[in-house]
Amino acid sequence: MAIFNNSFLRLGLLNIRSINTGQDELTATLLNYSPDIVALNETWLKPGEEAAAPAIPSYKFLHKARQGKKGGGVGFYVRQGITSKVQKHPTSKLEQFWLEVQLQGSSLAVGTAYRPESVGVQDALDALSESINSLARCDLTCILGDINIDMANPTNPKAQELLHFCHQHNLEQLVKEPTRITQHSGTILDLVLTDNASKCRNVQIIHNYCLSDHALVIVDFDIRKTKFKKEIKYRRPLLHINFDSFNADLNRLPWDSIGDLQDVNQMVKTFNSYMLLLFDIHAPIRKIICGVKPKPWITNMIRFMMRLRDQALQRALKVKKESAKDYYRNLRNLVTASINRERRAYFNSFININLKDSATLWRNIKKITQVNSTKTSTIPDHLRDPDKINDHFLNLPPFPGTILDARSMNLIDVSEHDELNLKPVSEEEVKNTIYNIKTKAAGHDDLSIDMIKLTLKVTLPIITKMVNKSIETSTFPSSWKKALVKPIQKKSTVLELKDLRPISILPVLSKVLEKVVLVQVLKYLENKNITPKLQSGFRKAHGTETALLKVTDDLTEASDMGLSSIMVLLDYSRAFDCLEPKLLLSKLQHYRFSKNTCQWFHSFLNGREQSVIVESKDGLKRSSTSKSILRGVPQGSLLSPTLFTIFTADLPTQIKHCKYHLYADDTQLYYSFDSKKTEEAAAKINEDLRNVYSWSQKNSLLLNPNKSQMVFFGTKNQIKKAEDLETQININNVPIHRVACARNLGLMMDEEQNCKGYTKSAKCKCSVLLQCAKKGIYHPISEQERHTKHGSKKRAALCLYCTQSDLD
Repeated sequence: MAIFNNSFLRLGLLNIRSINTGQDELTATLLNYSPDIVALNETWLKPGEEAAAPAIPSYKFLHKARQGKKGGGVGFYVRQGITSKVQKHPTSKLEQFWLEVQLQGSSLAVGTAYRPESVGVQDALDALSESINSLARCDLTCILGDINIDMANPTNPKAQELLHFCHQHNLEQLVKEPTRITQHSGTILDLVLTDNASKCRNVQIIHNYCLSDHALVIVDFDIRKTKFKKEIKYRRPLLHINFDSFNADLNRLPWDSIGDLQDVNQMVKTFNSYMLLLFDIHAPIRKIICGVKPKPWITNMIRFMMRLRDQALQRALKVKKESAKDYYRNLRNLVTASINRERRAYFNSFININLKDSATLWRNIKKITQVNSTKTSTIPDHLRDPDKINDHFLNLPPFPGTILDARSMNLIDVSEHDELNLKPVSEEEVKNTIYNIKTKAAGHDDLSIDMIKLTLKVTLPIITKMVNKSIETSTFPSSWKKALVKPIQKKSTVLELKDLRPISILPVLSKVLEKVVLVQVLKYLENKNITPKLQSGFRKAHGTETALLKVTDDLTEASDMGLSSIMVLLDYSRAFDCLEPKLLLSKLQHYRFSKNTCQWFHSFLNGREQSVIVESKDGLKRSSTSKSILRGVPQGSLLSPTLFTIFTADLPTQIKHCKYHLYADDTQLYYSFDSKKTEEAAAKINEDLRNVYSWSQKNSLLLNPNKSQMVFFGTKNQIKKAEDLETQININNVPIHRVACARNLGLMMDEEQNCKGYTKSAKCKCSVLLQCAKKGIYHPISEQERHTKHGSKKRAALCLYCTQSDLD
């Protein structure tokens, strides 16, 4: 088996006849042959089941399912680094899917098509003609697919129709060898048609009966592409430290001198310099080339055995001798047994080892049974300017009002007997906090939580002194207020800067300080009942589940009483970023945060900066100029969500008629009423919306009427009678868009409250997760082990995993 990795475009075609079988074979085949784009026919995936396709490293999966019937389905695996976008085409009974591909100045139209037997040949060819004519002019057009026409016999009528079609569109058929070989025949069903055959360098037909009874067709074109580069990362090899030497140097450093310093900023600066000096000696940053690996049980030896097996099959098909067939069958059975044995050993090993460590167990299970994602992993080159990205993230909507003092607002009254004074913490509290931090990312200071843990037996007293010095002096260290921002995509395809989302990475020790302060703040809020009872965000024993249960229970109760209900889902534009720090501090003062505590929060909120980091595949990082953050609570901070709930704690005082529920910045108002009193209900809802809008203006938050939504709940007759309701409910004289179904905290709520659409979607996704988990975990566990106590635990854990995985 030849393995190619060159700078020319490579396309592939495979009629896979169910992508749910032979997933290990498909992964290994794509990694061996490295095609840039592979067209798949007969995936047999239903609509919504795309995630069940194997997640192949460095490839994204695009798919179009057959509608209304079983079977069929066409799609592509597109390699990372290949710029492509889906092209629309006229609808037809022919299953087809088209991509526009851009390669170093060349524009290509790459399509795949599958003709079911129920579709006539002429109808299929007419559909292809319409699609070709609808596409923009390209340098090369290539159609890869199983048209169910045998071109091994070009004189038959169907083949003649296809040849006539090719002549009309100046296409040439490139496949000349049988792609499906049975005991009695060899047919050329899998075809590659192109209007620029002179660009074809090579065609390979690769048979692998463990993958499909159709051959994989590989076509190389004389079209240059950007060479695929392996991802490079820079890491400290912490696992390879010589700990005898490391501990000796750790104890030699003058850590005690840090405790004698009076300036917390100087303490942090000195601590960082000692840490970096230590790790630069014992774990200097190294370049790591990230190779593309198949599943862990597909070892190098098994991949070698696969190549021998495939070579044996090619020879058996060529010489057609029984001895060659027997040799192939023996190798095939040996490879299958070896894969099963390696997979079983792998799963039994990591499940048994991590049975008591649930976090590691689930992390490994999710990694191995990962479902596919339609999202790409890269940002287009023209959007990779870190300064432009940083400017976009810091470009906030204008402040909608005048900054007011909290004393002029209708805030919750708090007892004057007590106030919140931040208190020093013990070494034990700091130690527990450090060991509970989950993030592995390092901030701009290049210190990770693992580095902190490796030195903790010596540095714990110093870290505790830095934390307490910050509390004592009401000063948040300046170095800990600098954020690194990594842009990630919001959508499956990034076309504009607005399709990017910022992920802010703060120094890990800042999270330690924030956490010990957060514990004290939460205890105070609970004792003073400052947080609204119907605020479910970022509170212990609360979450989206409790919020949705309360809301749906209220709506169901109203429905049982024969009442209609109107729900308004309010949308705030970048609420956390728009919050005004001066007003927040004024509210903290009103809620009896002491003078020193308010001063600490003033230091925490002000003087912050951020810079955007864009990392290329060669591991090099481009950084933007650091810019000041003038508004909002810091993203990535542990304190920010709680500060936001304090800031909005007085919002419910503006709501007079509606019921409401809050989840962080997600606000929903709902009102139930007799359907004969719709106008009266609309008036009351509008009054509450006016109050909420006015409150938002005064509190520096931008309420967006155009993105807010309204749902009318009721019977079919009630819904029909309320058709003109959209014009009656408004925010600042802007009508709120009425929808039949809206996503509320991840739950799709429809106007008849039957949740059929959501139930169907959830059922489909659960089915996909179960399929992935069953293939990945259940089968490898031996029959004997399934009946043991451990086997029972694994099955129970598997069910829990499938039900708790993301469904939204």
